[in-house]
Amino acid sequence: MAAAGTNWAGNYTYHARAIHAPSTLAELQELVSSLPRMRVLGSRHSFSDIADSEELVTLDGLPTIVSDFVVGV
Repeated sequence: MAAAGTNWAGNYTYHARAIHAPSTLAELQELVSSLPRMRVLGSRHSFSDIADSEELVTLDGLPTIVSDFVVGV
């Protein structure tokens, strides 16, 4: 987990406790199943709190192609 930080312009500081950065699909699945609510952090181009959440996750550490999808039951 990393500190939440700011948007790309530096004029908005995220209020999330941390940014989760999974490096595998299994880690992402664990986050999704264990957190009551989270948002995916995109390019950080938002100038407001619309993209903020108590828990944020970045997908930057995942492979660009994920071929091992598991469809839930």
